[in-house]
Amino acid sequence: MLIGRTAEWADIEGLLGNARNSSGGVLLLRGEAGVGKTALLERAAAEPGWRALRATGVEGEADLAYATAHQLLHPLLPRLDDLPGGQADAVRTALGMAAGGTPDRFLVALGFLTLVSEAAREEPLLLVLDDVQWCDAASLDAFLFVGRRLAAEPVALLLALRDEPGAEPSAPSMLTGLPGVRELRLGGLSEPEVGALMAQLAGALPVPTVSHVLAESTHGNPLALVELVRFLTPDQIAGRQPLPETLPVGQRIERSFLVRSADLSSSAHELLLVAAAEPAGSLDLVAAAAGVGNLVATIEEIERAGLARYRGDRLEFSHPLARSAIYGEASTTLRRKAHQSLASELTSRGDVDRSVWHRAAATLGADDLVATALVEVGDRARERSAHAAAAAAYERAAGLSTSAAESTDRLLAAADAAWQAGQSDRAGLLLDRAEQAASESATRSRMLMLRARMASRAGDVDEAHRLFLAAAELQRDDRPADAIEALAEAAEAAGYTGDVLRLAEIAEAFAGLPSGTTPRERFLLTFLEAGTSILRPGLGPAGESEAVRLREELAVGEHLDDPRLTVWAGIGALNLGDVTGMQRCYRLALDQARNRGAAGALPYALEHSAMNQAFAGEYAAARAAAEEGLRLATETGQQRSASQLLAVLAFVAGTTGDEATCLRLAEEARQIAVPRSLGLPCATATWALARLELVLGRFDQAVDRLVDLATARPGIGHPAITLWSGPDLVEAATRARRPDDAREAADRVGELARIGGQPGASAIAAWCRGLLGGPDTTSELAAAADAFRELRLPLAEARARLSLGELLRRDRQPRAAREHLRVALEGFSALDLQVWADRAAAELRASGEAALAPESNGLQSLTPQELQIARYVAQGASNRDVAAKLFISPRTVEYHLYKVYPKLGITSRTQLITTFADVLAPDGA
Repeated sequence: MLIGRTAEWADIEGLLGNARNSSGGVLLLRGEAGVGKTALLERAAAEPGWRALRATGVEGEADLAYATAHQLLHPLLPRLDDLPGGQADAVRTALGMAAGGTPDRFLVALGFLTLVSEAAREEPLLLVLDDVQWCDAASLDAFLFVGRRLAAEPVALLLALRDEPGAEPSAPSMLTGLPGVRELRLGGLSEPEVGALMAQLAGALPVPTVSHVLAESTHGNPLALVELVRFLTPDQIAGRQPLPETLPVGQRIERSFLVRSADLSSSAHELLLVAAAEPAGSLDLVAAAAGVGNLVATIEEIERAGLARYRGDRLEFSHPLARSAIYGEASTTLRRKAHQSLASELTSRGDVDRSVWHRAAATLGADDLVATALVEVGDRARERSAHAAAAAAYERAAGLSTSAAESTDRLLAAADAAWQAGQSDRAGLLLDRAEQAASESATRSRMLMLRARMASRAGDVDEAHRLFLAAAELQRDDRPADAIEALAEAAEAAGYTGDVLRLAEIAEAFAGLPSGTTPRERFLLTFLEAGTSILRPGLGPAGESEAVRLREELAVGEHLDDPRLTVWAGIGALNLGDVTGMQRCYRLALDQARNRGAAGALPYALEHSAMNQAFAGEYAAARAAAEEGLRLATETGQQRSASQLLAVLAFVAGTTGDEATCLRLAEEARQIAVPRSLGLPCATATWALARLELVLGRFDQAVDRLVDLATARPGIGHPAITLWSGPDLVEAATRARRPDDAREAADRVGELARIGGQPGASAIAAWCRGLLGGPDTTSELAAAADAFRELRLPLAEARARLSLGELLRRDRQPRAAREHLRVALEGFSALDLQVWADRAAAELRASGEAALAPESNGLQSLTPQELQIARYVAQGASNRDVAAKLFISPRTVEYHLYKVYPKLGITSRTQLITTFADVLAPDGA
């Protein structure tokens, strides 16, 4: 019976109750050793009606790739054949069950999710993970991915983390503050509860004064109280005799374990020491390494001493302090002997990686043979996407290397692996160590590239740009291919700042580089040329031969099967005026990332796709893409993408008149973007706020925001946003009767259109001129509307036609006005932009025609995730296919589909396909 944990157990019951009703979740228990976490886990695992899978993090396995995952999911592995092929292969490779290419770590986690979800179809599933401070990072990262996706699953994930000095710091940092992970801290027992526990342990209720002293000295720690019972007599507990002057608490408890071990036989001592050196090892492994003969008698001796117990197939210490006491008290010679014996035994059993780690533990000083073996361990871990384990192996190898150059290279490899694992702080510290000894330019350039990529992912594009250029300069003579890579990444960073002068700096840097020798190099050089096309006024969308050549060469990027490079191909197409090519590349990049299970690459692709859809006026699709991307960007620490996705969501909210949401999201975007000089999301957020003012009829405020945007410096503003927001400024200034601001904005847009080569730039300029009025107003607006239709920009077309209709009605041409106003009303209604539709309807009525409200198809009622699911299902994808693309479980797809059907007025998958396939065709996504 648990004493004093009523409130904590109620929380666990709440978790289980929700999961039983297919609303799973994650609960993390935190507290010091012995406070009762494991007891709560055991009680939860014994609950009837649940299938419980259990695993315990073990310090000796903290650097072994997916060790905890294998332990937890082992009973489910026979189900691997039921998983989609890519997921099954990724899981088998990660768990060392099969050889294969390096799987994306998120694809491995998605395989775990599907495995768990399918098992839960038979009965609710409880995943219990104790001592997560010792879990390997790859396993913990995957389980957290699973835990964040249990909302529609009858699955509960219950974790326990030991908080105390000496615990592995990575686990708390990975768990702290994560969305969806609820934390429950366990404190000590109260004085009455201490008395009740002592009565249960000793068979006699202590007097209040004794309970008070015991509670004070142990801080109510149950395990400490269990240990104290061994030292107190019944008379002392009853208060008939005084308590000892000092009680064995904390470090004194550790010493008490040594007292208990003092009279053990040499066989028991050796078995305990080897078990302490290999706490994850099976009993037969530990016994063989220790050379124990009479194993049964030896275990009985150890259990009588209360130091450890035989459980399952392992010898488990009664307390973490018992293990540390036994291992810490042994001499260096005895500890080395234990590790050497374990290494030899593991080698004979074919467990190479664990054997190497024990060889390393037994090594004093440098040893190149062991260091090389550890590098091979790291390489194998990396091939299984266990980057944190790889980092640990490379770092230890660096410490064992006799060559300073090899040590530096291995520290750099460790830093890169740590960064790939999402451990940016650790990567930075490893780089600092490597930098102290780096002398060769090749090594220094690799360090610069890694620091630049870390800065770029975190959103510090100023620093990233500087470092990429520095790396390119080091590489241009000896490794021009690497210099091209560095310059291409510098161009990407410059694109986020909105600094045209940086493009000129990059153009100068890649001048004189040799032509690429591989398709990738040739593509990157073309991307650089297209990115700096704004500096050459003659190169634009008019069809000049150089622009045509660049477009053809950019197409190479679509065949390199790299989502990021495919996005770059789309950006290059945009710079050259090829909207169709841009949209094709963005769709392909999404497909590549989804088909590869590359969740880390998805935020970048979704960011550009959502931005394109938002600017085009496809707001439901833009919102769905941006919300999906934001979830993944937050999970993977991609601050740059997160800020832009927040800005896109703010822009959608502003355009639809949702003031509260727009203000909140714009502020969140700016909080990330402003300190990092991210001009693109800053400018997008400002435009979102200005669009909101325009929609709500606050024209002076809209003008003020847009004038600030148009004149903003790089890092706050962005020339592309200035161009596309130009019509908003001209319209707002005209309605606010600020003609000077309107004319200045139209002139500015005209100049950008002249030099920039952006698609639709000439149409935007014509729209602005039309809004100003004059003899050619009608033809300017009509030309702009027609161009926007060709470019598949429905919102821009509807707004241009609304302006044209308003003008024609004022000029007493109602019949001509109605033609354009009808198109505008249909466009706004299709985009679910009620404020704009109301304006068009009012104008249509004023022209003498009744404005009928178009019928709704129900799509506007879907949530972003429901819309994503409906879109894929309408194109014929199975639930499993949809789940794989969206990084959720098939059950979650089912859950949302059953909510989609009534919203759309249908009852089946077939109806969804036949009725909505064309409507939901992913044009720009």
